[in-house]
Amino acid sequence: MKASELEAEYGEMGGYESESDAASFLNGLGVTDEMHQMLMKDILPI
Repeated sequence: MKASELEAEYGEMGGYESESDAASFLNGLGVTDEMHQMLMKDILPI
């Protein structure tokens, strides 16, 4: 019962859309799809 309540709350908070929303945000900043899963140290070497 508790698991289903938590799943419902997660959905209400936008948890299922969060990855898609993050991808859209990154694309809007000019970050390509190929870079989405990369580590920052590999994208912006110091």
